[in-house]
Amino acid sequence: MAASDGHAHVDDAHPPVDEVPAPSVADVDACRCAAWHALGDLSSHTFARRHLALPPDFVAYLLEDGLSLAADSQAMPARIRPDIAEQMESAFTLSDEEDDAGVADARVVSDSGGMSFQQLRATLGGGGGGSNSSDGESSDEEEGDARSGVAPVRHFPELEDAMREAIESLGGAVTPKLTWSSPKDAVWMATTNDTRCQNPAEVMLLLKASDAVAYDLQDAYAQCVDASESSSAALTTGVVLTLRKWAGLSPSMEFRCFVRRGNLRGVCQRDVANFYPFLPEQVGQIEEAIAVFWQENVHGVFPVLDYVMDVYVTSRKKVKIIDFNPYGGATLPLLFDWNELDGPPRGHDREGPDRDGDGDGDGCDGGGFTDDLEFRVVESQGHIRPAPQLGVPFDMYDRSADGALANFVEQQRRRQEAAAGTAGTAP
Repeated sequence: MAASDGHAHVDDAHPPVDEVPAPSVADVDACRCAAWHALGDLSSHTFARRHLALPPDFVAYLLEDGLSLAADSQAMPARIRPDIAEQMESAFTLSDEEDDAGVADARVVSDSGGMSFQQLRATLGGGGGGSNSSDGESSDEEEGDARSGVAPVRHFPELEDAMREAIESLGGAVTPKLTWSSPKDAVWMATTNDTRCQNPAEVMLLLKASDAVAYDLQDAYAQCVDASESSSAALTTGVVLTLRKWAGLSPSMEFRCFVRRGNLRGVCQRDVANFYPFLPEQVGQIEEAIAVFWQENVHGVFPVLDYVMDVYVTSRKKVKIIDFNPYGGATLPLLFDWNELDGPPRGHDREGPDRDGDGDGDGCDGGGFTDDLEFRVVESQGHIRPAPQLGVPFDMYDRSADGALANFVEQQRRRQEAAAGTAGTAP
């Protein structure tokens, strides 16, 4: 094993073209979260989790346009409101409503009891299409939303109950993951700005708002060499949601491992947008822990020879598996280029002699080598790389001349000019 200085040395005059490897459908399927968790030897080296099969109607809902939340959705902060009588008295006071209808409205307010604001508003003739049924159903509201083009609020009682039970069994907080992807790109929708979920509503909000989840359900095989229409159609069948126990992992100790032809060729820090001063000093210890863990627990167990493994190293240098990803395709090489990881390890021929003395002629096809392992970390603040633009809608950071921000600024300017013109002509 050899630790590097974290920088690739190439001829700047003729930089090599980095070709992204194309995985097979079988390689991508091997990285399904539920699939590799089913391998007993690997599942014992990851975090506590629960798998939930998603019903077809919920999968279809994830691919629908639009998102609406119920007024009492747990995905949003609990609103602290005045007493219901105070709310209604502020809108219907005897001083404002001196006729008989106003007196009757005030009497309804005083007798409202446990009625919700929407029910009370509907009783008093307010807008919004609220239902005045005693069980609080919002069918009228949903029909009104449909007529106005707003996505209706959807409910999946059985799935929500299963999620709630799983969350409770995992300590009350989880992070969700669909077939391959975690909805990290949707954390801008969450009140905590991370993927930590404490109830089904928060899980559903992240899944519904995530483009990464939509990618899993539509385009996960797009870069496969043997992709077909039938394989792509299968992406929406047998979908499994994984709820992993929330652990609050430190990004500084997450690492990406690259396995090529069964050999561990490279490891680098996963968060390439930050410099962690203590990491360069611990490269030797972390490299040794990961290499030994991979040789003893992963090599020979994971069913394909080319893959990427994300791991977490604890303060005691214990390694935990976070995830597996296809080698190439949509997986990012981070501090490496794909061509740096290709080719057999130095000093090991593909059909070399038996090196471990077991008589099986173990060459590169069998793999298991870490001799040529290169470990890279960001070694100074000046060597950090831009992070992928995840977490906000494109329109919020698109600064092009015809982008959404430019159009918004132009509309505001016109409004201000119009308002100034109106003020100038006033008597």
